[in-house]
Amino acid sequence: MVQLIESLYGVAYFAIVLVLVAVTILTFVTGIKFIRDKKHIGFGIGCIIFSLIFTGIFISVIEFITT
Repeated sequence: MVQLIESLYGVAYFAIVLVLVAVTILTFVTGIKFIRDKKHIGFGIGCIIFSLIFTGIFISVIEFITT
């Protein structure tokens, strides 16, 4: 039973990582689209900055967990 729960935990952790990476990439792409359209340039820059900061936080959390 313990092995089942551990394997489910691993699958859930992997799924969460994939969702967070997808959301970060989509936020970055949305920011680029806003900047290209010349409509909401400030919002586009904010999206790009947010995705870069979140990527840094995400990488540091992954390094902390794996050590």
